[in-house]
Amino acid sequence: MSQNQLNKQIHRLESSQTSFPFDYMPVILSDSKARFLQNEVNSRTERKIQWWFKSGASANDQLQYLKDNLELKLQIHPKILLYVWLGTCDLTTKNGKFISLKSRDNSNVNQLTQIFKEIHAFISDFPTVKLAFLELPYYSIFHWNAYKNHANPGPFKNDDHLLIEQIDAVNSFIRETNMLLRKYSPKFNCDIQNCRKSSGSINKVSKDFEMMNGQGIPVYFRICICFIAPLLLLTIFISGMVSYKAPTHGDYQYPNAAIAFGFILSLLPLIPIPVFAIRSIKNAPGHTFKEDTQEEWRNVFYVCAAFNVLGILVYGCFSRGEIQNWAKDEEIVIEKQNDKTETKL
Repeated sequence: MSQNQLNKQIHRLESSQTSFPFDYMPVILSDSKARFLQNEVNSRTERKIQWWFKSGASANDQLQYLKDNLELKLQIHPKILLYVWLGTCDLTTKNGKFISLKSRDNSNVNQLTQIFKEIHAFISDFPTVKLAFLELPYYSIFHWNAYKNHANPGPFKNDDHLLIEQIDAVNSFIRETNMLLRKYSPKFNCDIQNCRKSSGSINKVSKDFEMMNGQGIPVYFRICICFIAPLLLLTIFISGMVSYKAPTHGDYQYPNAAIAFGFILSLLPLIPIPVFAIRSIKNAPGHTFKEDTQEEWRNVFYVCAAFNVLGILVYGCFSRGEIQNWAKDEEIVIEKQNDKTETKL
């Protein structure tokens, strides 16, 4: 189904509705980023969403807003589904038209998660209010300040790396909290990645590279990544398969069982990858494959690393360096046998 067909289908469904289709009124509690999201509202159903936001508001400011106004709001909307989308103004601070990182350690992350816990505790006293936290999207201090014509935006690139780590820490807490609340948050970072207008995966990778380093991937490396490297790897793989011969040592032919056992040992660290990948994707909270992020794959690589370490430990504990008789030259074997015979005599 194309995008136009999907929009027409949604429009027909909305036209058939005579009233608001939800029992709970959706409310988004946020800072200034909610204004940009509100500007994208098009459908009649989306226009029913209530927006409680304030530019520059911190999580603590909006917590105080809830304490002062929630009871009055419940008189207007007796049932509320509250989406908390805060944290941007807690991680960065604005000085004039430029922004900077508020803290280079995790102290601001800890403060933010503590306020989220207080919001959760406060909302739990209202049985007709359901709570869900929305994840924070990535944003760039460097690109914002460069867009605002900062005289020297270069040093802010390092701040972007720290900011991404802090956002990941906050989003991890949000996902854990939503699991307890049995709610789900869209993964805006995946949506931003998947909705980019640039076509092709290499362009998306180049965009990420540009965000981290200030410039995209050069054309030469794009050609290497897309064509030269895959072609070389495919050539090596095919030539290896075509020219494969069973290993030998002189005239000695290794048993087929030994060769099969060697292949099993080589494949053993790789077997958990598809198994745990399927399991992680199946148990992931997202509704589509594209919503899965690196966190669902993290356990897969941990297991693979554990298998590799286990193989090293087993080899280190039980391997020996003695040369077997079949690997020795025949003359040396005969001489040693003669020496043993003379010794017995």
